[in-house]
Amino acid sequence: MKTARKLLYVSSHPCPPAIEEVLHERGWELVAAASLRATCALLRREAIWAGLLVVDSDASARSIAADFEACRDAADACEWVALLPPGAMQAPVLRDMVVRHFFDHHTAPADPHFLAQSLGHAHGRAQLRHAARSDAPDGDDLGLTGGSTALAQLRRLVRRAALADTPVLITGEPGSGKERIARALHACSPRADAPFVVIDCATTLHAEAAALLQDTESGTLLLDHVGELPLDWQVRLLRLMVERAAARSRPGRGGGLRIVAATDVDLSHAVAARHFREDLFYRLNVVGLAVPPLRNRKEDIPELARQFHADCARDGSGSRGFSRQALAAMAVHTWPGNVRELFNRVQRAVVMAERRTIGAADLGLQAAPAQPLDNLETTRVRAEKDAISLSLDRFSHNVTLAARELGVSRMTLYRLMAKHSIATRSSAPQPQ
Repeated sequence: MKTARKLLYVSSHPCPPAIEEVLHERGWELVAAASLRATCALLRREAIWAGLLVVDSDASARSIAADFEACRDAADACEWVALLPPGAMQAPVLRDMVVRHFFDHHTAPADPHFLAQSLGHAHGRAQLRHAARSDAPDGDDLGLTGGSTALAQLRRLVRRAALADTPVLITGEPGSGKERIARALHACSPRADAPFVVIDCATTLHAEAAALLQDTESGTLLLDHVGELPLDWQVRLLRLMVERAAARSRPGRGGGLRIVAATDVDLSHAVAARHFREDLFYRLNVVGLAVPPLRNRKEDIPELARQFHADCARDGSGSRGFSRQALAAMAVHTWPGNVRELFNRVQRAVVMAERRTIGAADLGLQAAPAQPLDNLETTRVRAEKDAISLSLDRFSHNVTLAARELGVSRMTLYRLMAKHSIATRSSAPQPQ
């Protein structure tokens, strides 16, 4: 028997019988949600690739758009179709949301068969996109090591940006891994088999760089340290980019060279100080990727350190990893040199360590002060409080939705909130 396709039906009212009947005939299993906010946890739990959003005539367009953004972040694999009241597309906010993020839209009352056909196409499109992403290497294959939330978000943005042709501006502190992000973009893109070329704008002779930019026809070109490019060469770079964009727009021209720029300079401040051309800044900053500093994703440090150790120990080094003291020292260090500093310290330790296990001193770090361990009850209470606070924040302190996500009753959640002194925002509406 064929497995039913799941359709997320988002409406404050039950699905009309005529539409529901046709959808069931077409093999859809309806998963109903009363609002967009209620769909976030559901999309994280279930593989749903098609959604139907029914917009009420009295709904706030701005509120719908804001809720949809949060919902879309929960599962960007889902393709959406909108069912709108007459005249709804006259609202600029709603019109922009539908044009940018929806596969199709219908005006109520919709023909059930046409609606079912749109949803079928949306589902097929989501499956194709999922297959394309599955075939492409993910962040772990590209050297983006770590399990932090910040890095997971960056991986997602890299995969999405890689499929486009637009210029990308990568920003981040020195040593944070901007070139690695650029290589990940290239490896995930349709240009993966074409050359990846780096021009260091701070050191390369600019005439040679201009010739390379002009002659390179395919692949990815990384303009590293672009914030240090002199003003006269900024003008030449802008002209070359405009000429290439015009050439690509001609019939029969596609693909070609993609330009990625990287800098540790705040270009918006450089523009204000007249050190960087504003028109070039906007030409480069079509898609922006900000690489978080290592101090903001310290949970990635142990995994990164082990990966660097494995890379550096391939020459037969006798060291077998890091002591607890070394891991604790790395956890409290501020890492002003970011990932590059971590690599250099690990590389030095692999060469210089006299014991089989690398200690804090081998890394050039001071041993971290011993921390008393929390007992099991303290750890459990803290985890319970964090889970409740996180869920309440996710649903704007809607206790009903938070309780549903946490798998407890409303009364139990109220009791736990009182226990942990978690206040309820009086402005949060509570459905009856």
